[in-house]
Amino acid sequence: MARSLYIHDCRLASAPGRPTGVLMEGAKIIAVGIQDVPGADRLDAGGRLLSPGFIDVHIQGAGGADVLDGTPEALATMSATLARLGTTGFLATTVARPGTGHDHLRIAREFMKAGPR
Repeated sequence: MARSLYIHDCRLASAPGRPTGVLMEGAKIIAVGIQDVPGADRLDAGGRLLSPGFIDVHIQGAGGADVLDGTPEALATMSATLARLGTTGFLATTVARPGTGHDHLRIAREFMKAGPR
């Protein structure tokens, strides 16, 4: 069974002016606008904004790494950097690189097919 997490004193993106509480079980939001949940793990948001993860549909690099670097390590650096900043999904965007066999495209495809790290 998934653990329960109660995030309190957070502001929601849909109602940013009013602090509230959110109950989660695993990766699912179970309830919004609640005041307390005995027995759940607690996280004090300190009045910060709670929003869904962002999806970047056009990004060529992050964290000092670029898709054109053509290595799984570069893509892992991008992924970790973006996740730390609230991006939960991204489309690795790049350009053609004539004379190289476009290996960076194959590596990007294999990295993305392998799933989250």
